[in-house]
Amino acid sequence: MTTGQQPAHLIIEQFGTVRRITINNPRKKNAINMQAYGDLTDQLNAADRDDSVSVVVLMGFGDFYSSGNDISGILTSNQSVEERLKTSNGKLFNMVKAFYSFSKLLIGVVNGPAIGIAATTVILCDVLYMVDTAYFYTPFSALGLCAE
Repeated sequence: MTTGQQPAHLIIEQFGTVRRITINNPRKKNAINMQAYGDLTDQLNAADRDDSVSVVVLMGFGDFYSSGNDISGILTSNQSVEERLKTSNGKLFNMVKAFYSFSKLLIGVVNGPAIGIAATTVILCDVLYMVDTAYFYTPFSALGLCAE
């Protein structure tokens, strides 16, 4: 059953005590933009507080878990570079914090490639189920950077 108002790039469904959060941006292989970071954080925090939820399943729509960070919104923002960095770093920090402070069972279903920030956050889940074609890739590591 789909629950209430849906965030733009997430599908939220409830099946008994199981809440499923699906990253839903198939046009960009489920890339996650700044709004989706905030929405995912809010959804994880809400599920953690909700007594009717005992398990959260996180997955991507279609054949990709997520292609990582969608920077298109950052590049077209009217904010200064400093403001953009502060905003994006704050949203990323809050999302990662929501993952590692989640007190219930968090299951990641990796239904395809997980790239960049998606690769490094999904491994914070308690349990991972992966299809045979799934893989993790951190592109910044090839440059000797640890941005993910």
